[in-house]
Amino acid sequence: MNQLRKELSKVQDVRAIIDIPSAVGPRAGRSADIMYIIKGPDLEELAKISSQLESRLRQSSGYTDVDTDLRINQPEVRVEIDKDKALNLGISTEDIANTLNFLFGKYKIGTYEKGSESYNLYVKADKDFLTSFDNLSKIYLRAKDGSLVPLTSLISYQLAPGYNVINRYNRQYAVTLYANVTGGKSVGEGVVEVESMIKQVLPSGYTYEIGGQTKEFKRTFGFLGLALLIAIVAVYMILASLFESLVHPFTVLLTLPFAISGVFALILLTGQTLNVTSYFGIILLIGLVTRDSVLFIERIIQLKKDRVDTLNAILQARKERLRPILMTTFTIFASLIPVALGFTEGSEMRQPLAIAVIGGLLTALPLSLFVIPIMYILIDKIRVLRR
Repeated sequence: MNQLRKELSKVQDVRAIIDIPSAVGPRAGRSADIMYIIKGPDLEELAKISSQLESRLRQSSGYTDVDTDLRINQPEVRVEIDKDKALNLGISTEDIANTLNFLFGKYKIGTYEKGSESYNLYVKADKDFLTSFDNLSKIYLRAKDGSLVPLTSLISYQLAPGYNVINRYNRQYAVTLYANVTGGKSVGEGVVEVESMIKQVLPSGYTYEIGGQTKEFKRTFGFLGLALLIAIVAVYMILASLFESLVHPFTVLLTLPFAISGVFALILLTGQTLNVTSYFGIILLIGLVTRDSVLFIERIIQLKKDRVDTLNAILQARKERLRPILMTTFTIFASLIPVALGFTEGSEMRQPLAIAVIGGLLTALPLSLFVIPIMYILIDKIRVLRR
């Protein structure tokens, strides 16, 4: 993505925005790491606010693809009515507006029914007539004294850029602000910083709401936290039934923080962010670390049942389980490295997950061979002392 941004930046007079698909499922519309909907009663003021926020984000480090959905590039004719003159002549502004709507095809005069189909009918001047503003001098309105007054004597016009699309959200004018995070900045950090910027520039009467991936980020992280807790409880229950002990499952669970530290370390080194995808990797890592630990501790328990002392049981189990643990770990490494390095199509979406799993396994491997035996001995001694 960064290479694509670099190449597109070389194209003159073109503003290119990279739209990254959502990490939590497909949806319609544009997506971005950070998305805020700013609402208010005045569109001109919203344009100023969005311009200030765009400028601040572009000057701040860690943000890219900064943009809004406000486009002031639609050429339009702005007509202004001389209300005082029209009032003196007895011509209402409604008469002038209706005349202009008739000319430009905006006035509905009825409906045409044909079978089950219904068509709205509009009156519009010939397109050749509308090519010149001077032709409006041929259109007359009747004054209160019965005289005919040229339309052009009651209005003035100017050509100006207008809004290509005017968006509304909950009956208010709305502008959506988009930005993606980069350079190691997490989505969570970006959300906090952008909200702080919005609060600084937002005047009274204007509000904001989170939207898009920002809203998904906050909602999904809450669910993922619950999923992580459920995963740990489920792992404990399975290990307790497998080891036939309420204590020894803690041998595995107490090593999880050390494994997760490898996730954060590799994410930091590679410049990635802790996002929804990397969170999936942490949940996956719990299962992988548990699998290696089960291979090891299960063999220790079997040897102890055969009346082998704890130290010799650990040494023998480590020797016997080293090969299968190394084989499965290196197989996972081999499958995830192409994704982590970005060699596969669409790998940018899966990179955080691959990096999280690889980072966790880099610390989980020595944990399985060296830290778990120590934890097992300590917990076993505590269990014996309590007896």
